[in-house]
Amino acid sequence: MPNPEDPNVTIYTKIGAGGTSQELFATQNPDFAFNLYLSVPIVNEYPMLTSSVSAFDVASITGFTSAGTATLSVEIEGVPIPGLTSVVLTTTEQTFNASAPLRVGVGDRLVVDVEAVGSPSDLELTIACTR
Repeated sequence: MPNPEDPNVTIYTKIGAGGTSQELFATQNPDFAFNLYLSVPIVNEYPMLTSSVSAFDVASITGFTSAGTATLSVEIEGVPIPGLTSVVLTTTEQTFNASAPLRVGVGDRLVVDVEAVGSPSDLELTIACTR
């Protein structure tokens, strides 16, 4: 259900023993992730999925480079995900959260679009997803 304090975060409620409930936030509890490693990143699109077999949301990305910088966006069917657009990865690991829901549908293509590079090497990226 939508979070009344932040409509961009979905709340999942788990009913525990004795009927107690525990709220779980989708952005904090990814169900699965995609990983991308590029030893020498270049400006290019890198498909993570060419045709999704199930629907899911992209919650966040975490990444860094061992040297230099890389500017990238995560896109669904060519549409950048808000909050994951033109982010700059550096040698410091950073996490960026999707700021608006944009669901990957069955048959959709998910890509990482490296838009600019500044002599990067060893780009590592994790895309956290929820169902």
